[in-house]
Formats: sequence, structure tokens, C-alpha cells
Amino acid sequence: VVFQEGLRQGLDKNKDVLARLEEAKREIMINTMVEKIVNEKIGEEQVKKYYEDRKKDFKQVKASHILVNQEAQAKDIYKQLKGGADFSELAKKHSIDTGTKDNGGDLGYFTRGQMVEAFEEVAFSLKVSKIGEPVKTNFGYHIIKVLEVKDPKKFEEMTSVDISNIKRRMLNE
Repeated sequence: VVFQEGLRQGLDKNKDVLARLEEAKREIMINTMVEKIVNEKIGEEQVKKYYEDRKKDFKQVKASHILVNQEAQAKDIYKQLKGGADFSELAKKHSIDTGTKDNGGDLGYFTRGQMVEAFEEVAFSLKVSKIGEPVKTNFGYHIIKVLEVKDPKKFEEMTSVDISNIKRRMLNE
């Protein structure tokens, strides 16, 4: 209904809308071409070798974090956590990460290369249920708690999405 109203009002002829459509078209064309090149140039054996050579990089960590601006606040929250405070409640109360604070700071699963380096170093070094000391990134100060660690899948268990992600990684390198 909103789309139809936009057409009725002539927004499809608005120069800003047309520019945004052209940019979206350009991005879609680039992404489609990259996928085409990747699928034509990178075969399953290459993907398998790449994966096996870097298998440790595909370990998955599920973590939560509390992000704050000030180091002193991060240290205070860390102290509270060490004293037994509830991580999820402190994340909801203090975290400035609006995308995760309402669910207790839960970031879900991630592999190496998806988070900033300093954050990853802590997340991948912690044992399950452990909380790391505050770490500074360009976003602020993070207190990280590892919830779960999954070993890398066997190559034979990979989905088409997994294979596509590996191919993209290969292309990026």
C-alpha cells in the first residue's frame, strides 16, 4: 500500500529516489558478478583445501557483551560481574549497543574475521562461561562473556551457504 502511494505521488520520478535506485542496481550487479566469478573460478576441491588448511579459523563462538564508553565504567561493571552480578541484567542496564542490549548482550555465533581484532582475541581465548577483562576497540570498552564454543564442521556437513561464505573469504584474500 505504501509503495503504491509512493508511485501515486510520483516518487518514482524523484531525482533522489532515482539516484538511490541506480546505486542499489549497481550494488546488485557487482554482487551478482562477484558470485558468478567466484562460482566459475573456484571449484569444490579448492574450497575444501582452503577450509582444511584454515579449519581452526572456522571455530564458532557464541558470546555476549556489554559495551560502554568509559574505561572506569567498564572496570566497575567487570568488578560487579566478578562479584556475582547477572551479566544479562547489567547488559540491559548499561550497554550502549542498542542492537544487543535488550537480549542481554547476546551476539550469537561468529567466526574469526567477523569482529574487530581486539574483540576476537578475547572472545576466542576465553573458556565457556568465562568473562574477559574489559577490552578497548574503536567502539568503546567491551566486557565479553563466552556462552558456547562450536568446533568447525566437517567439510561434508557444509551447507551451500557455508560454501558460499568460504568462497567469498577466498576472494577477499
